[in-house]
Amino acid sequence: MAILLAFALGLVTGGIGAREYFGLGSRPLGSPSVKATLPPSVAAAQSDIGKVAQAVIASTVYIESYSGNEGGSGTGFIYRADGVIVTNAHVITPTGEVAKEINVTVPSGERFTAEVLGYTHDYDIAVLKIDAKELSALPLADSDTIAVGDQVVAVGAPLGLAGTVTTGIISATNRPVRSGDAEIQSFINAVQTDAAINPGNSGGPLVNMSGQMIGLNSAIAQPVNSNQQSVGSIGLGFAIPSSQVKHSADEILDKGYATYPVMGIMVDMSDRRAGAKVLEDSGSTKGIVAGGPADNAGLKAGDRILFVNGKRIGSVTEFIVYLRSLQAGQEVAIVAERNGEQIEATISLQEQRAK
Repeated sequence: MAILLAFALGLVTGGIGAREYFGLGSRPLGSPSVKATLPPSVAAAQSDIGKVAQAVIASTVYIESYSGNEGGSGTGFIYRADGVIVTNAHVITPTGEVAKEINVTVPSGERFTAEVLGYTHDYDIAVLKIDAKELSALPLADSDTIAVGDQVVAVGAPLGLAGTVTTGIISATNRPVRSGDAEIQSFINAVQTDAAINPGNSGGPLVNMSGQMIGLNSAIAQPVNSNQQSVGSIGLGFAIPSSQVKHSADEILDKGYATYPVMGIMVDMSDRRAGAKVLEDSGSTKGIVAGGPADNAGLKAGDRILFVNGKRIGSVTEFIVYLRSLQAGQEVAIVAERNGEQIEATISLQEQRAK
């Protein structure tokens, strides 16, 4: 079945309306506990999940973004105890531009106006600051150490129901994902999970059973021709790996912006064959940036990149996602096809400011 990706962003009509409808108001974000007599093995498993959930809820926030009558709601997590919050870029830009008013509700129920320190649509990451101290920062794990089958917990605010906890496993890693629309697109080397992710979960943490963040929930799959406003979880959720979240967030905190690595080429996004085709020259549009890394390595317009660092490239999206998982300054080994023959090149990646 063909699928497309939708941001897991709650609309104002859903997010705010839901909190009012369910009478949540400004109540703390935690959930009431339910006691029951269970078999020891089940009780132990639920106890583990409960402990993780309790710890992570204390580091998860609810975010509302408005520009006039338009806006959306989502989730975020406490990155630093001094009020630094990390979420998705699309949570704070529900209309395509940074919302004029962004409010953050912390687990105690206290509400703050947030300042945007920086964001990148390329990686779909934003960093906010609220005037709060001694918050409970969420620890991050190395996402390179996770494995398919690992149990995970997702915390978020689907339809504005903050402090909602779902569980599942890691279904896949290094899943090349492109989300957004024609104007704003994000390319994610994603962690895939079957934990229920719904509109409003965007920007919430996906954590391991040690309560450490391994991914930032960002997108969900939906059947083609379905209405994004009505989409819900079908067991295909995607999160930005914690290693990328940390790298981009730290760059924003240090520089005010994030960066990504480039080869100095333009690729043909309409091409459907395996590999990534360097765009053919057409008028003033050039496939190779003059004097850039690819130009210096001898690549030419029309070349088809087949392998990067020994990794077979299945599509242009896979190429962009893999490239953006690397760092500027790294050297990559390229195998490309030109006129039916294979050529090899070594390219040193340059840094470019992310949008």
